[in-house]
Amino acid sequence: MRSKKILVAIFLIPVFLLSFCGESSGKKRADKESEVKFKVKTAIVREVLIERSLKYSGTVQAFKKENVTPKIAGKIKKIYVEEGDRVRKGQLLAELDTEQAKIQLKQARAALEAATASFLDAKKNYERAMRLLAEEAISRQQFEKLELAYKAARANLDQAKAAVELAKFMIRSSMLYASFSGIITSRLKEEGDFVNPGMGGFGGSGGGILVLMNFRKILVDVDVPSGKINVVKMGLPAAVVQGDKKLEGKVYSIAQAADPASKTFKVEVIADNKDLAIKPGTDADVEIIYLRKKAVGIPLSALLDNKYVFVVKNGRVEKRPVVTGILGNKFVEVKEGLVSGERIVVGNLFGLYDGALVEEEK
Repeated sequence: MRSKKILVAIFLIPVFLLSFCGESSGKKRADKESEVKFKVKTAIVREVLIERSLKYSGTVQAFKKENVTPKIAGKIKKIYVEEGDRVRKGQLLAELDTEQAKIQLKQARAALEAATASFLDAKKNYERAMRLLAEEAISRQQFEKLELAYKAARANLDQAKAAVELAKFMIRSSMLYASFSGIITSRLKEEGDFVNPGMGGFGGSGGGILVLMNFRKILVDVDVPSGKINVVKMGLPAAVVQGDKKLEGKVYSIAQAADPASKTFKVEVIADNKDLAIKPGTDADVEIIYLRKKAVGIPLSALLDNKYVFVVKNGRVEKRPVVTGILGNKFVEVKEGLVSGERIVVGNLFGLYDGALVEEEK
């Protein structure tokens, strides 16, 4: 009887062991199947351009701007251009009424002829008087009288010449030409209006007739705080951004003294605007790039607690410490801990842990 019990026990042991092993392996398979798989965004570690910059906002100005104003006062006879017209350097834009100036020129020329005749006569008498004085044929008093007449005639001649030149100047100044190629952005006066440059301003009877701008290059003034001005240098690369438009440029000028009220420095950025995409008078953002370096780097979004990254290997992630260098706008330099070509997680890091199963987003 006892031997039968022993035989039954011996038979049941392997059955029990097989049953236990089956349950254990099944549990492991179930655990693996229920393990959470994280969907992550990844990127390859590579050499990147690391940049640091300052960003400010300012108002766009044309590189060249002129309030087209005559040098003399007068009535506008003709305006040859309209707002929005493109003009070339030397093109006639407008003219004042020159009728009076032409009459003055005619009078001045007549007076010049009379003054010239008087001068020649006085000169002849003066030269003869010098010979007679040397021969003691006339008195000193008579000579001085003829000398005085000669000097007066010469002065009258000079005055007559100046009157002719003034009349010519009035006529020349009545014609207004473009001093550079550009676009007429404003028409301030109409034909028949009176303009007086001495009164200044853009309204009333003073100021100019037209506003001419060349904004194939633009300038943007920004105010840089005193704590940042030391990194801004002449010629630094910069960009002017307005919506989806971005123009490459550079630092054009830097104020040498801070504004007493704001304690900021005026910095001017110039940029090419060849397609005239950005208009003067509008607002734009300016980015001044004061550091550029090529180095092995990773996106800022990959960095965890400023010292860890998740490296993807065989469908899982490894939490790895890294030593960083220069911190840029979009990338950070990695000095130790990663090599080029490794794949790291750059998005959807929430809840991720060392050894976690991951699936890379396409």
